[in-house]
Amino acid sequence: MNVDFSAVAKRMIGIIGALLMIGFGRLESLADDEIRREAGGYLSAWASTVLALESFNFSMVVTESSVLPNGTIEESSIFHVASADHVKKKYLVQSELQQSVTPSDKSPTSFACISAYGLSIDSGWRIDCEGKLSRFKRPVFQSLSELQFPDVRLIGLAQMFSPYPPVADIRRAFDDLFSPSKPLSLQLGREGDVVIGLPLETGSFEFMDRWHINAENYLPQSYVKSVKAVGGKSNKIISEQFQWKDYGGVWLPIKILGERIQIAKVDDTSDVVPYTVTYEAELKWTDINASKDFDSEAELDLSTITRTVRRAAKSFELSSD
Repeated sequence: MNVDFSAVAKRMIGIIGALLMIGFGRLESLADDEIRREAGGYLSAWASTVLALESFNFSMVVTESSVLPNGTIEESSIFHVASADHVKKKYLVQSELQQSVTPSDKSPTSFACISAYGLSIDSGWRIDCEGKLSRFKRPVFQSLSELQFPDVRLIGLAQMFSPYPPVADIRRAFDDLFSPSKPLSLQLGREGDVVIGLPLETGSFEFMDRWHINAENYLPQSYVKSVKAVGGKSNKIISEQFQWKDYGGVWLPIKILGERIQIAKVDDTSDVVPYTVTYEAELKWTDINASKDFDSEAELDLSTITRTVRRAAKSFELSSD
């Protein structure tokens, strides 16, 4: 299913013209319902692009690093090799996690885990980090959520998949996030790009989510979440940038660069202080909407899983040389 942008493009002409006349910043001269209607055009195009992704294979590497307030260095990398068919509700995921923790005054410790799972409709199997095989029966999307399936359709919607677990209805995920009960703001970016803002007030804090939507493909170039105390200064707590590639009419993410702010204590007696976690994800895609069949019910042995994920990891190393 390819996305037809023609109808959306026609609607964009009017809003871009209005933006050029009004200038930068919040469009105070537009009514709230008009802002929502025009922003909805971009969001609808984005959702349609996501819905165009029905079946695929992908490999992905995600790396994270941070220095905690007490000087401890934490680093991790995870490799996923996955096949997914959202139409047939079949999923096969093989992963390897590597983590290391280096305290400022102690020797480093490390942890590694090879795991995999296969799901279909209402049943599945899993091999955990200890190589133990288990089988289970429950709805497929409940399993995907519990197993933290990397639902790549949600990239850009919020910080690296979270807090949005895999969903059975991707259109509803957009509708829930940008529901009519929530206020939206609209700004003009460069070359017709648009920045959509979603504010949220909770007690004495104000949160703001902003998506910079590219005028070429109606997909997010960046996502920023900020917070401030009422009347105070705004601070970014999440920031991500995205690179997309056109695969025969289906735009897919190939790289994500991000930062998020977390808090921790320096020691048991201190107050919490913020620190930054930086992360990067790279993705490679094959068999997009090819409906290529795969067996999600036959369990894999640990040696096969290890060979698969390490072959994928090697391909990322070679491509970066």
